[in-house]
Amino acid sequence: MKIIIDSSPLIFLSKIGKIELLTELFDEILIPSDVFYETVTLGKEKMLDDAFAIENFINRSSKVKIKDANIQWLADLPLGKGEKAVISLARIEGIDNVLIDESKARTLAKVFKLKPRGTLWVLALANSNGIITRQELKESVLRVVEKGYRIKEEILARFLLDIERN
Repeated sequence: MKIIIDSSPLIFLSKIGKIELLTELFDEILIPSDVFYETVTLGKEKMLDDAFAIENFINRSSKVKIKDANIQWLADLPLGKGEKAVISLARIEGIDNVLIDESKARTLAKVFKLKPRGTLWVLALANSNGIITRQELKESVLRVVEKGYRIKEEILARFLLDIERN
C-alpha cells in the first residue's frame, strides 16, 4: 500500500519512537516537500529532536520519497501548506490513502474522495498486523497523547476500550 503523509503523524510517531512502523506497514511513503520543510528544515532550525529523527528515517529508507505538489489550486481552502500538499499530491499520484490528523483537513480530504487516516490508525494497524502487541499499542497511544496529540476525551476513551475488547 502507498501512503502520503502529513506533518503531524511524522512528528508524533517520531516523538514516541515508532516512526519505523511506516516502512513496516507501507510499500511506499510519499512526503510532500512542504511537509518535509515544515517537519525537518524548520524543526532542525529550532533544534527539535523529532526533526533530526525524521530526517534520519527518510535518509535510511528507500521506501520514502519527497515529492513536490502544486497547491495553488487549493489556495482558497482553510488548511495549512502541508495539508494542502498532501491532498494535492494524492490527487496527482492517484493515491487514496493519506495520513492526516487534523479533523478539518480529514474532512476536506474526504471531499476529494481520499481515505484520510491518522497516527492512531497507524498504531492500530501495526497491532492488527502483529508488529506491536496490544500492550504496546495501548502504551503508544497514551505516550502520543502525553506528547501533545490532541484528541477528544470520549474518542480516546472509546479507542482504549476497543483495544481492551479486541
